Amino acid sequence: MIPINTIDSFPDEILLEIFSYCRVEDLVLSIQHVNKRWKEVSQDPKLWKDLAFRPLKGTTDDFIRSVVEQAPMLRCLILSHEIDAPLLIDSLCTGCRDIQKLQFSSSQKLATSVLQKLRGEFPNIECLVLAVHEKYNLTYRLPRTIN
Repeated sequence: MIPINTIDSFPDEILLEIFSYCRVEDLVLSIQHVNKRWKEVSQDPKLWKDLAFRPLKGTTDDFIRSVVEQAPMLRCLILSHEIDAPLLIDSLCTGCRDIQKLQFSSSQKLATSVLQKLRGEFPNIECLVLAVHEKYNLTYRLPRTIN
C-alpha cells in the first residue's frame, strides 16, 4: 500500500513557503484557525517580516479592525481611505503591539491626541506616513528612543 501524504505531513518550512503567497486577510481570518500547528506556522516572524496589510478602498472599518485585532505579527498597515482613527488605534493595541509602519490616507484627519497615543502605545513604531495629497506624503522616521 502506498502511503498517502497530505498537507499535514509537510514540514513547517514548506507550509511557510505556501503561506507566503497568502494575503494578510487569509492568514488572519482563515489559515490561523485551521489547527494549532497552522496557527503557529502562520505567526512565524519570517512570514510577516515584509508583509503589509493594504485594505482596498471601500473596505469597512469593522473588517479592517477585525483583521488588525487578530494579527499579532503585523508590522505594516497602509490605509488608502479614511478610517475612525481612535478605534483603529484601540484595535492595534488589542492585536498588534509591534506595529512598525503605519500609513494614513490623504483624507485622514488625525487629532494630536491620536498621534500622542500612537507614540505612547507603540514604542517600536519606526515610520509614520501621513499622506497630505494623492501624490505627496510626509514620512516621519521615528527614533527608537526619545531623550
